Amino acid sequence: MTVTYDPIEQKKNHLDLLAIGYFILGGFCLLIPLFALLYLGLGTFMVVAPDEFNGDAPPAAVGCFVMAIGGFLILLGMAYALLMIWTGLNLRRRQRRMFCLVMAGISALNMPFGTILGVFTMVLLTQPDVQALFENGPPEVESGGASLPPGDPPPDGV
Repeated sequence: MTVTYDPIEQKKNHLDLLAIGYFILGGFCLLIPLFALLYLGLGTFMVVAPDEFNGDAPPAAVGCFVMAIGGFLILLGMAYALLMIWTGLNLRRRQRRMFCLVMAGISALNMPFGTILGVFTMVLLTQPDVQALFENGPPEVESGGASLPPGDPPPDGV
């Protein structure tokens, strides 16, 4: 029994593993905006129930400002997490290589897991054979159903 070494298949496996890493990072990053709910709740409390502060209530504008900060942090955290998940999808589909490189640089700021993931992504995506994988487009998807022979039109009603 001989085992053949195919470097292209190994690169594809590395890209799939990196995609899984971005899915995990995106999932963890979806939890971070939950902390911003504290700001949103505190600001709402300042606006809705100022009499609970024993006569030393802050102005309603302060509560609105704290709510705006909380809402902004929630939107920012959700956008970051969704971009990480989208990066994983693009790596798996072998699309948008430059976007994946930019997101790898941004994820490198998320220590320690994001740094490792970002550096490995940059190293892998700058290799010429991986660049060729992205230029050739997404990998073929195997379908479980029957397919038509090439050149035959689909039947009526489909």
